[in-house]
Amino acid sequence: MALYQKSLDLISIKDINELVANQVRESKNIDYKRCLPEDNDRSKKEFLADVSSFANASGGDLIYGVVENRGVPSRIVGMKIKDVETHLLKYEHMIRDGIDPRIYGVQIRAIEVKKDRYVVIVRVPRSWSSPHMVGYQSYGKFFSRNSYGKHPLDASEIRVAFSLSQQNFDYIRDFRLQRLGALVSGEVPAEMKESSKLVIHITPLSINNPALQVDISQFQNSEFLPSQVFGDSVLHQRFNFDGFLMYSDSAYAQVFRSGAVEIVESNFLSFKKGKAFINPEYEREVVEQIEDMFSFMRHHQIEPPFLIMLSMLDVKGAYMGKVSDFHWYDSQPIDRSGLIVPEVLLEDYGLNLKQMLKPAFYAVWNAAGWPRSMNYNEAGEWVSVT
Repeated sequence: MALYQKSLDLISIKDINELVANQVRESKNIDYKRCLPEDNDRSKKEFLADVSSFANASGGDLIYGVVENRGVPSRIVGMKIKDVETHLLKYEHMIRDGIDPRIYGVQIRAIEVKKDRYVVIVRVPRSWSSPHMVGYQSYGKFFSRNSYGKHPLDASEIRVAFSLSQQNFDYIRDFRLQRLGALVSGEVPAEMKESSKLVIHITPLSINNPALQVDISQFQNSEFLPSQVFGDSVLHQRFNFDGFLMYSDSAYAQVFRSGAVEIVESNFLSFKKGKAFINPEYEREVVEQIEDMFSFMRHHQIEPPFLIMLSMLDVKGAYMGKVSDFHWYDSQPIDRSGLIVPEVLLEDYGLNLKQMLKPAFYAVWNAAGWPRSMNYNEAGEWVSVT
């Protein structure tokens, strides 16, 4: 097994010794360095160029503390590091602040060679929001990698990289529209009454990579199965053609082999005084459902970044209640059957979903004649209606 295919947490000094013993030479996915970058601008730019080149290509490992000769590792020397945690945190911050857009999923681990001497591995995933530019000190250059190492991208290569990135976003948007079309035509994986529907799509940017298929066999009876999606209803589960399905009488969550997730809740609208309305508490419920699903996805190693896409079907004529008891007087009826809300890019787990989803929530209230979601105050802070 190639080192890059092994979980970073499981790599030991034995694995590094085997690289040397087997003379595993540098390639598109592995690069050896004698020392970590020094504390000067030139070294920092070189380090960031190495990291971004992996992200702009197919990902890989930068291995520091190994001497190489013409790309072939000759011996492990390690580096003297006293405060490992602080030392590695410095490089995490350098990567976060020195590359634009930010690369997510980079891992750094120190492996002890002997007392106070370490080999450091910087694992860089392939990025699905490339190309990434080294922005440190206004450097402004793009790099990628091939079997011979990193190289700067010329203008035509940069244009191609941006075009491929846009094609990936277009693929995800097409996936969403195809799924919504299936829902409108009644092609659903679980029995569901014809009614209004709230639809949430969580799609990793890697959805278009057939090499990153999820092992759906691990999902059955997982202790991390989401519950917030289904309320108090009985949760059923089964494998299906698309992947793995969890469902109740009024909702389902479909996990696709690509790692994409579709959550659908039927009977979404409430009714009072002869009018249909959207209960403003739905926003809190959406946040809780996504957080619950994230726990499941994170445990099963479905990696960000994600596009989160909110849609509402069969909502024409519905009002937006200012409070949960349907104070609708300032609302206008929604003028279309389907609301295809602009997507939200979520670049990592652990972010504040209430703030990240604010533009999507605002768009729904705008559709009903409101200037903003009433779950936020005028400063844009979450306050939640009652």
